[in-house]
Amino acid sequence: MILRGFIDESYDEHIFVLSSLVAVGTEWRWISRDWLACSARWNEKLRSLGRPLISRFHASELNSLDNEYKGWTREEQIGYISDLIRVLGRWEGIHSYGIALDIDDFKGVFPDHAALPKHDMLGNVYGFMTKFLVYTLAPRFVAVDPTIRISLVHDRCEYDGVIADAFRKAIEDPAFKEANSYVSIAPGSSLEVIPLQPADLLSHENFKEAKRLYKSGKRALRKRRTSLKALIKQGNIGGGLSYIPGEALRDFKHHVINLRRKTGKQVMT
Repeated sequence: MILRGFIDESYDEHIFVLSSLVAVGTEWRWISRDWLACSARWNEKLRSLGRPLISRFHASELNSLDNEYKGWTREEQIGYISDLIRVLGRWEGIHSYGIALDIDDFKGVFPDHAALPKHDMLGNVYGFMTKFLVYTLAPRFVAVDPTIRISLVHDRCEYDGVIADAFRKAIEDPAFKEANSYVSIAPGSSLEVIPLQPADLLSHENFKEAKRLYKSGKRALRKRRTSLKALIKQGNIGGGLSYIPGEALRDFKHHVINLRRKTGKQVMT
């Protein structure tokens, strides 16, 4: 069985979240069809009102009512996201997996990276999170069916090369038992690869949840976002959000160091 996973990230100066939505490859055709039909209905409403149309769903822009969503009301914002959540609720067998990283913890465990310019440091975070996702995603499915193979697509960004390199080095790790379960990883545009849009929705919700739980201090008791509660309530999407503690970062660092010693190769963190 071939699974296809779609990956997107959300971050600020404190928290980095990488999320994936995984389902049987052939199911994504029908999910994409319904997703596009939902957006088309909203464009029909906009057209009838003489307002600008939207080209795609974009979580952060919808959340801030910016760019293509400038001029939308809060009621329209809620209505659109609610319709898209209902689209996802029609399909069984979707698995979500999100991982959250405290960037300050990352800098503490990898001080050499913390000293780099922001752009380069963020590239190392992308590489680390990609490897962590690759290492931890496959075992969840292989434990159920050892014949499963996974193909990944991530949202295109300036770190495409870093992500590809991190993926390659993970599957070349001789200690990674599930390495052969991966087929490939490739960049894509959410305008053309429609499942990247629901992955964007999930990543944004996971990011807000990570901020609520791990970086809000006393405000952590504030309520979970209504949109995330609606996603969870539907009950058809398995998985959740995991936080990478400092101990896991240190364990990963030791693994990389040991791998360098054994292979004599530079293994990117």
